Amino acid sequence: MLAAVLAFALLPALPAFAAPITTQLDFSSNPANKSGSGWTWAQSTRTLTLNNLDLTYNDPSVFAAIMLPPDSTLVIQGSNKVNSTTSVCAINADGDLTVKGSGTLSITSSSSGICCYRNLTISSTTITASCTVQGLYSYGDAVINGSTITAVSKDYDGIVSQAGNVTIKGGKADVTSSGIAGGISAENGSITISGAVVSVTASHPHSSAGLKVNSPGSSITVSDSTLTVKSETSGILAPSAKSVTFNNSFVSIDAFGDAITAGKGVEVAINSGYGTLKRRSAENGLNWAVRIEGGKLTVGSGVTVKGWSNGAYTTAAAIGSLAVSSMTVTTFVDAADKSKGLADISFSTNPKLTASYLDYSLAHRIYTGKAQGISVTPKSGVGKVSAIYYQGAKGTVYKKSTKKPKDIGSYAVTVDAKAGTYFNSAKGLSLGTFKIVPKKVVNVKAAAGTRQVKVSWTKATKAQSVSGYQVRYRQADATKWKTKKVAASANSVTFTKLNKGIRYEVQVQSYKTVGKTKLYSDWSASKMSGKVK
Repeated sequence: MLAAVLAFALLPALPAFAAPITTQLDFSSNPANKSGSGWTWAQSTRTLTLNNLDLTYNDPSVFAAIMLPPDSTLVIQGSNKVNSTTSVCAINADGDLTVKGSGTLSITSSSSGICCYRNLTISSTTITASCTVQGLYSYGDAVINGSTITAVSKDYDGIVSQAGNVTIKGGKADVTSSGIAGGISAENGSITISGAVVSVTASHPHSSAGLKVNSPGSSITVSDSTLTVKSETSGILAPSAKSVTFNNSFVSIDAFGDAITAGKGVEVAINSGYGTLKRRSAENGLNWAVRIEGGKLTVGSGVTVKGWSNGAYTTAAAIGSLAVSSMTVTTFVDAADKSKGLADISFSTNPKLTASYLDYSLAHRIYTGKAQGISVTPKSGVGKVSAIYYQGAKGTVYKKSTKKPKDIGSYAVTVDAKAGTYFNSAKGLSLGTFKIVPKKVVNVKAAAGTRQVKVSWTKATKAQSVSGYQVRYRQADATKWKTKKVAASANSVTFTKLNKGIRYEVQVQSYKTVGKTKLYSDWSASKMSGKVK
């Protein structure tokens, strides 16, 4: 019995969703300020804030579960989920839409996930969209900055821009499409991936491609990134584009058809990086990993390209009008038997090492009084991380040191790496900021009195040396908090002039000021008062 209780206690905490709602949230006419369970609307800024929203809306005759006006902002806080059975999408914006926030949003939709009819910008947030149609759709530009995106489409694209560009800068995107449209598409624009980790799977045998651009003059550019594509047709499709370019990136394309299909006049440029372009099938007796019709393939100085076999077959004879410069080639197809084997082209150089080639997490740690640091794991071919350095404000690890910090503070993290199979060595490569924050406040109590609630808690340990506390409260059925700062010497505060007959929810957090930075603990578990007298 005791073992069972202990096992239950060790289970991870479930997200604390607000009370479920089943009605449409329609703000398309920009209504006055209002709020509900898990959401708040601000008219002046056209901002919808989701905070632990739990929305299920089923009406196939309705356009979307959440309707937003042009020039809207969607702020994501806490853990949110939207389950939608509607005609077009789960969340719709009639114009520009900005999505941001430190929380998470999970969308399950019988149609599309997020639809934006001008430009869609997603910044520093986490979104999972599992949909029948598109995961993320933008008529204009689709810009994803420093976010974690999972987009799954059953029948169409994972991420698509109809008339603009798709840009993924920093962060991580995992895109899966089992439909005919493909993974990431810019129908009338370009695709740019920079400093990001992107994985694309296009599993339908008749899908267009993993990545696709259609319009004349468009391009696909991958820089300082990791790109993995697995497709049952072409990996990259660029029939009318200007260029397909890889800069200082790891690229792995595993396609049943061409790894890259490029049309007339398209330049495929491998400037630096490493990776494999693989085709798993033969077509008309030819095993082409890269098919360029009247274009050219160029590579940067020092890049080596190797083909499937050891023959001396030249690329010019194999692929017609292909032009090659600054490249060492061991064939694209077998000279004696073109039906033999599967094309598998690898390319490598020694590019500059960037953070996108390392696996690590800068998630904050809770103060324990013991030294804590981060783990940095090299990806394939990176070599060895030889040193991890921490540098904080005065009063912590002020000088750059490999010694793991133990004090509450904010620490800049850099690494040194030895040269690997593909990468040059690196010194002082910045990974970002790592924080150690105070422990969560415990033993919070809320005692109701005459038009007041007294909140008390156990003070933080002396070793933490916190600078103060924040205490917040709200009516039991409200979504908006009121917050008050309290001195470090206190272990209670009383809120007065409260409404009779109402219960109040309270939470407490501690903070410590180190240099110019405040380090906050996580909020305590909520405590509900009795009814105010």
